[in-house]
Amino acid sequence: VLNTGNFTRITQIAEQGTNVAGGILIANQYVEAIDKVNRSPLTIEQKAAATRDILTQAAATGGLMILGVGLGRKFVAPNKSELNLLLKNANLGNDLEQLVKNDLTVQKFFVAHGKDELNGIYNDYLLGVKTGKLKAGSFEQYLELRVVKQVSGRRNLDSHEGMSGVQEGKQIGHTTLKHVGKSERWLQDRIRREGVESASSFYNKSVGNRTVGRFVKENKNAIQQWLKSKKTDPFKAVIDMKEDIGLVVNSNKKGTPLAAEKATKAEIVLVKDNSEHGWHLVTVKLQK
Repeated sequence: VLNTGNFTRITQIAEQGTNVAGGILIANQYVEAIDKVNRSPLTIEQKAAATRDILTQAAATGGLMILGVGLGRKFVAPNKSELNLLLKNANLGNDLEQLVKNDLTVQKFFVAHGKDELNGIYNDYLLGVKTGKLKAGSFEQYLELRVVKQVSGRRNLDSHEGMSGVQEGKQIGHTTLKHVGKSERWLQDRIRREGVESASSFYNKSVGNRTVGRFVKENKNAIQQWLKSKKTDPFKAVIDMKEDIGLVVNSNKKGTPLAAEKATKAEIVLVKDNSEHGWHLVTVKLQK
């Protein structure tokens, strides 16, 4: 069962990889409030899935994310006093103001007033930053929407990869295809199979998204200068995540793969294109 201790730890995890402590705190307080009511139709598994989704999406955007979720059927914008109460109770304060100044646009706050159809009681569900209009519906339906974010563009593998392969019937990019969720054995086999000097992989897609998100954020100015220039060369830079993000397998002089080592850095390569962002990610090489 989700409890205060769990949420404290979740907030700590979020702060390590993103700049969204305030948003995570609000989301966690909301799910905790549902848990305290003890009449919620949500199972422990659903709550856990919701928490994972919150962390994954927050890490992927690398910016402010405050989730708006409700079991109710009617959602209305808050008045000034409600908004002030929301900010006060969420412990955002100056943190939110600073995030907004840092070019993170908060489009819309709302307080969701909803009726829980299963038990007939009314509750106020406080949350939100959303692009567009939040659709009224169940918590499960809301989770299917998945995306509640406001940053200057998405910053994750799905939105920034060039398509190069097919997996489970879906087009995916090179990085996801060969650099996400691979085992030591798979990486060693790739060296033998393709003759590359090294092979690496993020532990999972969430870690990959978080790394790409921070890379884009930290290199924002350099990327913009590169896009404005007439250079046709790829943009390359290394980001040090200062934590284990995956595995890297190198080979010896004979081309024999060695044992895997933990990686904390990633060299990310971008190329220009005609997309909305003006570029896409072509590959990632993890480093120890």
